[in-house]
Amino acid sequence: MPTSRAPALDTDQLAPPDPAAVGRICVHAVLGTSAARHVDLYRLTQLVQQHVVSGCYGRTVDFNPVLQELLKMEHVTEEDLFIGLINMIECLSWLGVNMALPKLSLSEETRRHIIEAGEAATHSARAAFELRRLRAAIHRVEHQQLGTLLVQGHHISETQLEQALEAQQRHGRRLGTNLVEMGFISAQALARFLGHQLELECVTRIDEIDPEVLALVPKGLALQYRVLPIGFDEKGRLQLAMEDPLDVQVMEKVHLLTGRVVHPLVAPETTLVYAMSRYYGHVQPSRVRGR
Repeated sequence: MPTSRAPALDTDQLAPPDPAAVGRICVHAVLGTSAARHVDLYRLTQLVQQHVVSGCYGRTVDFNPVLQELLKMEHVTEEDLFIGLINMIECLSWLGVNMALPKLSLSEETRRHIIEAGEAATHSARAAFELRRLRAAIHRVEHQQLGTLLVQGHHISETQLEQALEAQQRHGRRLGTNLVEMGFISAQALARFLGHQLELECVTRIDEIDPEVLALVPKGLALQYRVLPIGFDEKGRLQLAMEDPLDVQVMEKVHLLTGRVVHPLVAPETTLVYAMSRYYGHVQPSRVRGR
């Protein structure tokens, strides 16, 4: 969620702003706020047309007249509209249209709290989106059957798949775990394959981890689920190295525990065991633990 103006554009290089587009941005920005349920769409459109669109001949618009009329409506408050106004200014700026933040009676502290709450909601929405995307990818892989995909990619043979499926029926473990423990595919190759199928990065080396990052996930949970927080990406997401990227429930646990959007990374067992042993003490490979 934007909290500041976008970088200034060279408006001389832009085509004249489309008044209709400016109007749509203003309407949609208001409809994207919690005040939307109290605002009559026809009246809002009429106000924007009258005070914004009809006067949009240059590159500056004034939303104050519309805001004053909106605040006369029952249950519509500055608090409800504040984030919408910020988004409106941001979107208009990319059309080369300037709009100053309308005059508000909100204190700086109230504005800060509203922005923080909006950012928290944005993080939650982003986390939910990431999990939905990953669930869809996992469903696709499981529906197409991992073993069949590995055979089609010439990573294992039909005979090896049959033997691994028999072992899965006896032990109830994931197919990938059986394939690795039976020596039919390396943990590194399986991790790279899963990463490609799930559109996730495969990390084969874990260097220094900031102690504050490591402390985000309790040692017990990390060891139990074979996950390791290793840093943050450019979007501020928590990078979580995972031995089993098909376990989306673990990602949800880490998200709820840390309040961070989780960005899973596929890690070969050897890479993860080495890093976890370095930071947590001796950690046994899964085949030794008899999972």
